[in-house]
Amino acid sequence: MWIDEEVGKVARTLRKARQLSPETFAQKVGETPENIEAIEAGRLRLSAELMFKYCDALHVPVRVFFEWQDDPADVTIGDPMDGEALLEAVN
Repeated sequence: MWIDEEVGKVARTLRKARQLSPETFAQKVGETPENIEAIEAGRLRLSAELMFKYCDALHVPVRVFFEWQDDPADVTIGDPMDGEALLEAVN
């Protein structure tokens, strides 16, 4: 589903902006690196419980996962996101 891809794209962008490998991040949130990669690719849905763990580990509010919805016309699946700008916007 396309929303899983968008949420996964945000998750990947934030993880990379914090310079965390999938392995390191998986340990922080209690998941496997394979599941982290599947979530970021949109193949596995990010549960509400795990989303809160992501936010805690990344020091961001939950809303950051959905801010792209403010103007859906600006969102194209596959467009790169600027992780540093995203972190600045939520901090």
